[in-house]
Amino acid sequence: MNHQKVYEALINKAKNRQKLNEYQELHHVLPKSMGGSDVLDNLVFLTAREHFIAHALLAHIYDNNQMWSAFIIMKGREQYFNSRIYEIAKKNKSKAMLGNQYAKGIKLPDHVKDAVRESNKKRIRTQKMIEKCTFAGKNHTQEHKEYIKEKMTGRQFSEETRQKMREAQRKRFELNPISNETRQKMSKFKKKEEYAIN
Repeated sequence: MNHQKVYEALINKAKNRQKLNEYQELHHVLPKSMGGSDVLDNLVFLTAREHFIAHALLAHIYDNNQMWSAFIIMKGREQYFNSRIYEIAKKNKSKAMLGNQYAKGIKLPDHVKDAVRESNKKRIRTQKMIEKCTFAGKNHTQEHKEYIKEKMTGRQFSEETRQKMREAQRKRFELNPISNETRQKMSKFKKKEEYAIN
C-alpha cells in the first residue's frame, strides 16, 4: 500500500469539496512536528474519521516517534478502536458538550493557563478566521441587549475578579490611551447624566 499516495488523495478530496455541515476537525497537512506551520495552505478541515485515517497514514509515512505518538493519542486506550468508532465517539462528545459554557466550574492550574496563553500568542490567524470571529462593525439586536441587561443586573463580582477587571482596564488604556477629544465627550455625557438624576 502506498501510504503517501492515499494520504495525498485524502487531503486533495477534503480541500476540493464544499464546506462540511457536520462535526469537523482542523488538520495540519504537514504536521507541525515535521516543520509544518499554521498557514492556510497547510490547514484542511476533515471529518473525525478522515482525521483518524490521516494520522494513521502519517504514522506509516514518517515512521517516527512523534507520528506514532500522535496516532496512539487519537486511538486512546481501547484495544479495538477504528476510524468509525473514533468518529462516533467524537460526534457524541461534541453533542454532549453543547450548552456546556466552557466547562463551567472547572479550575485550570496556572501552568496550564500560562501554556494556553503562550500557545494562543503564537497562533497565526487567517483573514477568514478574523472575519468569522470579530464583532467589529456589528450591533446586538435590541432583544439581545435586553437579555444581556437582564443577565448582568444585580450580578455580584468577588473582590479578586474586580481587581482583575481593573487591571485589564488599566492595561487596555495604557495600550490605547484615550484622546482629549474622547475625554471631553465622556465628561459632557457624565454631566448630562448628573443633570438627569437631579
